[in-house]
Order: sequence, then C-alpha cells, then structure tokens
Amino acid sequence: MRAITEVEVWFLAEYNHFVKLKSSLTPDTNQEIFGFNPQTEDMETRRKPSDDLKQIYNHVGKCFNKSEKQLNRLGSNLDYEFIYI
Repeated sequence: MRAITEVEVWFLAEYNHFVKLKSSLTPDTNQEIFGFNPQTEDMETRRKPSDDLKQIYNHVGKCFNKSEKQLNRLGSNLDYEFIYI
C-alpha cells in the first residue's frame, strides 16, 4: 500500500460529498467540467489534488483554503465508511 502524500486525495476520493456542495456536482459532471472522474480514476495519481479541490469549490462559489474551520466543516461532510472501504 502506498502512502498518501496529501490529505486532499482523500477528499477527492470521497466524491459523494461534492453533491452536498451542489446537487449537480456528480462524478460525471466532474469529468465534463474538470477533466477527471473521482469515481473511476485513482485520485492518488492527481498531480495537485489541492488545486483540484480549489477548482471544484470555486465552481460552486466557495473557496478551499485549508483553514481549520473549513477542514472541520469538510470533514463533517465526508462519509468515512466510504473512504475506508
């Protein structure tokens, strides 16, 4: 098992939380807009996962800045069972 170098990879891999930001932000929509599908691709291969998250969040009028408050909010929206499995 490879070590994940950025926690943002987990946030990308748990793609279910994107629909909580905007209901139309599905993996297929993500593919159309941003050029990658977190449901079918290995997010560990993304070069800059934090930039990917910034783009997704900017698209829905939010920002991703790694503040403690934001990370806590994001963490509360993640499905940890989905990540674990």
